[in-house]
Amino acid sequence: MLRDLPRAAELFRRACEGGKAEGCVRLGRMHELGEGVVADLARAAELYGEACEGDVMDGCTALGLLYRDGKGVGTDARRALDYFERACEGGAMQGCTTLGDLYQRGDGLPPDPVRAAGLYQRSCEGDDWEGCTRLGALYATGVGVALDLSRALTFYEQACNAEHMAGCVELGALYLDGTGVEQDFERAMELFTQACNGRSGEGCYRAGDMYLTGTGVGRDLGQAAWRFRRACRLGYREACRQE
Repeated sequence: MLRDLPRAAELFRRACEGGKAEGCVRLGRMHELGEGVVADLARAAELYGEACEGDVMDGCTALGLLYRDGKGVGTDARRALDYFERACEGGAMQGCTTLGDLYQRGDGLPPDPVRAAGLYQRSCEGDDWEGCTRLGALYATGVGVALDLSRALTFYEQACNAEHMAGCVELGALYLDGTGVEQDFERAMELFTQACNGRSGEGCYRAGDMYLTGTGVGRDLGQAAWRFRRACRLGYREACRQE
């Protein structure tokens, strides 16, 4: 079947207008990304709001992200917090993860890394792999939880095995440095390459850096340059300086 984004947008519009709130979320995402319809962040926010009011928690999360980032609506950390709380309590695990991020960074509220860790734990247990990666990072640094590199490794592995590329990058970094595990350059390169193939700019950059410095592999400036170019195109700005 051929991909037909305008037709998909029309069907989501009909679903949304017919009371199917999930259709509002899908149409909102298309407006947010400009896929099959004109990019319109204000319209995306309106559709996410309709979905949220229709008890589709992904709509609450998406609207919270717009308020957090000031896209299509004014930046409003308090409203973002409210939408993330609603999403999390409604069972949307991404809402728990984004709420945890607000508490970790202290965005619009006092920083509370302990609260952040609890939210990441909840989202990780609900199979939101970003939550697992973020929880692993807290255990790796002892922020909000007791320092525990073994648990950090476990959470990174859990995320990476579920193809969350940030988890693979963090796991690769542990093997590269020999932090909490026996140093293993080959395993680090495998993980960075996996992340790079999964469109992680940081994964490409880290693999490129290993080739640039000859860390665990033969020094290869061509391989390094190729990975830096890919990382830059994927939005990893540090790599753009290496091209």
